[in-house]
Amino acid sequence: MYFDRPYFNKLPVSKVTSVCWGGPALSELFVTTARDPRDAPAEPLGGAIFTIRQTGRSGVPAHAFRFDHADLY
Repeated sequence: MYFDRPYFNKLPVSKVTSVCWGGPALSELFVTTARDPRDAPAEPLGGAIFTIRQTGRSGVPAHAFRFDHADLY
């Protein structure tokens, strides 16, 4: 899956850290960002989590797994 680069240039931050699909139909893209104190005046939304809707794409459900005795770790 690919998006055109200008699609992401609309975010008001320069440091994207990760993305994941979510929402009821896995059709919302969540974008996490980093905050750098040196950029804070120019990028007040640095460190925010953005939700991008109506992408025309969707994710797939995660695989289920069993982690026995997780309380021991």
